[in-house]
Amino acid sequence: MFQKMTFLLVGAVLFSGAFFPITIDAADCRHIIVTSDPDYPPISWRDKKNPEKIIGVAVEIIEQAFAETDIDIEVKYAGPWKRALLSVSGGEIDLILGLYENQERKADMDYVYPAFMDEPVSVFVITGNGFAFQQWSDLIGKVGGVRAGDSFGTDFDDFARQHLTLESVSGFEQLYKMASADRITYFLYGYYSGLALAGKLGINQNIESLEHPVVMESLYVAFSKKSKCTIHKEFLGKKIAGFVADGLVDDLILKYQDIWEAQARKAGISPAETITAETVHLDH
Repeated sequence: MFQKMTFLLVGAVLFSGAFFPITIDAADCRHIIVTSDPDYPPISWRDKKNPEKIIGVAVEIIEQAFAETDIDIEVKYAGPWKRALLSVSGGEIDLILGLYENQERKADMDYVYPAFMDEPVSVFVITGNGFAFQQWSDLIGKVGGVRAGDSFGTDFDDFARQHLTLESVSGFEQLYKMASADRITYFLYGYYSGLALAGKLGINQNIESLEHPVVMESLYVAFSKKSKCTIHKEFLGKKIAGFVADGLVDDLILKYQDIWEAQARKAGISPAETITAETVHLDH
């Protein structure tokens, strides 16, 4: 079972009214190729109806940001998360969504500020195998798991490199299997997506998240430094700031939670547990 955990929402939604195309300085970039994490619902995931596309909260934020401009947005699946990150570093993709900030990524990516939301990163364990966790040092001496390509912020990444033993695999299901086989004691994953993916696999009762998050990380979008589309960074930052001021990203989370669950039901798998749009106290 999952501990009640707090999440902080900052946000984004649409402006209604008549459509008036806005022309922005885009001589070098009128077409932006976008990707995101294909396995991170409700933030983003590979669309069951169209596997070549990514859908979710982060994608709609970008689509709405450019909706009233003459800029074309192409959202595509670019492979697993680690490959998607490499495709942005290499310049094949212009813009990547829903990533944490760290210094290594900043070498190849131009982050757009502010973040569009904050997310707790949880310690997941097999039900009944929990342990006392109050601070990072409580993980020392235990074998943990992470998904290849994941970062949890510069401070935690540095701590993990120096003090933790972490196995890297391709996704949530592999992490769960390793924990079930006692190959790892715990694994780290975003709380929202952990709930959703546990529901998809029908294992909600088999795993639990420890009470305290490892970190509370902000989710950003970032342009490839090799892309000409960085000229839109200021425009996009202002749009995201406006969305944040509205404080309505919780509506998008509920919307895409419903879409995820509907797709799961149609595929004959267990839908995710409900992620309620509430703010509760986070104790770290």
